[in-house]
Amino acid sequence: MTVIVNYLPVGSLLRFTRALLRAAVVLAVCCANFALAQDEEDEPKLPDPEDITLESRDNVVLKATYWEPLEPDKETVPVILLHGWEGRRQEYDALGRILQQQYNHAVISVDLRGHGGSTVVRRPNANEDLEIDPERMSRDDFLAMVYDVQAAKNHLVKKHKEGKLNIELLTVVGADMGATVALNFAVYDWNKRRVAARIFKTGQDVRGLVLLSPPRSFKGLTSELALKQPVVRSAVSTMIIVGANDDRAYRDAKNLHKSLERFHVKVDRDATAAEKEEKMDLFLMEPKTTLQGTKLLADALKTDQMIAKFIDLRLVKKSDEVPWMERE
Repeated sequence: MTVIVNYLPVGSLLRFTRALLRAAVVLAVCCANFALAQDEEDEPKLPDPEDITLESRDNVVLKATYWEPLEPDKETVPVILLHGWEGRRQEYDALGRILQQQYNHAVISVDLRGHGGSTVVRRPNANEDLEIDPERMSRDDFLAMVYDVQAAKNHLVKKHKEGKLNIELLTVVGADMGATVALNFAVYDWNKRRVAARIFKTGQDVRGLVLLSPPRSFKGLTSELALKQPVVRSAVSTMIIVGANDDRAYRDAKNLHKSLERFHVKVDRDATAAEKEEKMDLFLMEPKTTLQGTKLLADALKTDQMIAKFIDLRLVKKSDEVPWMERE
């Protein structure tokens, strides 16, 4: 029996082999892309930030942004973000996303009256609404910013009633002017009437404050009320962050820290890191920079990590002390 073997030329064989390899690579890439697409379809999608409109008790129309966490539940920490003078809520977009995405917090940032999109006072009984001129705002206008923060809190209370967060773990972050507003709001919140049944609570929920470059005073706003309110000055966990290379800002922040220090837990210098983390509820962070306010959120300073760790230590890990309860 004779067997006839046909041999391909070497050049043709090489071209054929290369074609097979290219086809195999294309097939592998297609399979990988298909698997990746399937994985992306299977993964839950993080909710996009939601732009919302609120209204204060004195009829200021407020613009805000809300970040709902991927897995909201009755242990979720709510966070309110307050910008500084001539600022706007978008300055917190990166921090809001980080707290939502990496730490599962519920976050709302709001344009305070006279800033950003919050420049209109609704007047139902007048022919037209009133436009707010920030340059003409009085001390009373700045004091009334607590109503803007309350409007943001009211939105969070609705989420609390849906079982999507625990309003009694409320944390407020404020920058320069917003830091003083945060302090005044804590006073406003804790001065609300205490009732026998927690179901009827309307306040006394602020448990954490983060103050970025808090000023000694701003257009009539001061921290004096906070230093006189027994709970706010002693029982509300507080972190102060200030750029240490700006003498005036550093002096103001350092003085506020010193005023609060005598009301807070004393921690032995020889205590271990774990013991300090367990007991400390007043912190002063001093990054070496001249940056202040929301500019302290620059990536290189890692301020977002300081804030997230503070919330974890003082709110998340203490959540069993204030369990979720029905609110009416």
